[in-house]
Amino acid sequence: DILNIERKKRKTTEFNWEREEWTKTEVVIRACEFTVPSTSHASILRWKAGFGEFPSEERRDRVNSNLFKDQNEKMRWNDLAASDGVLRLSPEELMFLVEEERVYLTGKGIRQSREDTFDYLNETNRNFFDSFVTYRFLRRSGWTPRCGLSFGCDYLIYDGLPSESHASAGVMIERAKRPIDNVEREALGRSLWHVKKHLIIVSVRTADREYGSIDRAEITTVTLAPTSLNNLE
Repeated sequence: DILNIERKKRKTTEFNWEREEWTKTEVVIRACEFTVPSTSHASILRWKAGFGEFPSEERRDRVNSNLFKDQNEKMRWNDLAASDGVLRLSPEELMFLVEEERVYLTGKGIRQSREDTFDYLNETNRNFFDSFVTYRFLRRSGWTPRCGLSFGCDYLIYDGLPSESHASAGVMIERAKRPIDNVEREALGRSLWHVKKHLIIVSVRTADREYGSIDRAEITTVTLAPTSLNNLE
């Protein structure tokens, strides 16, 4: 494997867009979220291809219930969650699917081009370029990246669907303006080791952050297995 991680045996065959008779579907910007109105497409994206989250999952995955003072506070938090059952895509997932010509973005009733979609996402998030280049690299390497916030990293990566296996590693993006020192690296690595996961540090280097620079971006990775953490100084 390109990340020097032993791949786990998949329980299912790799997802095949053609076998699903996939047709390009619309993604709509709604309340600053990227939603998939088509329920049939949303179901395939989530449960067969490993993209997106439904509102009922989002709070479960990202909030530790032990942080609430009591049951009433937890209930108030749950009441704030969306209940429309519409799939949400992350900006990185959206851009990847646009590039693969599986979806298209509609804003204010206007269908956006690939370049316009990238420009919109890049302008609204200063870290988007690095996070998307990393996401794209991981997906094209055969991994399924998911939000890693619950483990203090950028992504968790799965060999297949998250519903069928545990994450193999946590991924942290080292940004030019925020290098990761050995103390932070060791702390994150040890927390991942306790749940039997590798730590991967990804660095993205590029002259500029325009859409045309994506393929020219230089990506370097460092994979730390639990046994290598003792060698950090």
